[in-house]
Amino acid sequence: MANKDSLYRRLNALGFLCGLIFLAYLIVCLQTPVSGYATPFSSLTRIILLASTFLFFLPLLHNPGTGGQRFYSFINVALLLSGLVATARHIWIQSKPELISAELISLCEKPFEKLMAEQPAITEKIQLLFQLSGNCMAEKLGPVPISFPVQALLCFLLLFLLCWKIMVHKPRSQGMFL
Repeated sequence: MANKDSLYRRLNALGFLCGLIFLAYLIVCLQTPVSGYATPFSSLTRIILLASTFLFFLPLLHNPGTGGQRFYSFINVALLLSGLVATARHIWIQSKPELISAELISLCEKPFEKLMAEQPAITEKIQLLFQLSGNCMAEKLGPVPISFPVQALLCFLLLFLLCWKIMVHKPRSQGMFL
């Protein structure tokens, strides 16, 4: 019988709830006021966060053993690392105003789907996502006084730490003599 530990379920439930709360915050507070569309960085954050939340929900739903928990957590760690890299890149670009061109700021007004449809190759799409300024007006709005990329970095860091705890947790044996 696979060794199942209740700590795994609690950590997955906490990760799932944190992901849902941050997704709700993204949807409610960070829509562009003029067009109603989300900024490209906000859309990228939603995609990563939605996938991560799903990867917390699956093991919560069927409660696999230690190996299954670590497998889900490993995939989630890789996904959250990509989110951490993207948010760190946006924070770096925000700290270097000379790297921000008027063209990149104007891209914030386009819907994410239209922006991605205009790029013919996947490499150009990825390159564009990493070049976007992160200085969109909607990313500075909201109830929290820190910028949205910093908020996203903190959220991804929290979820990353939860996944890391799931990966390194060693359940106690529940045998008769141990």
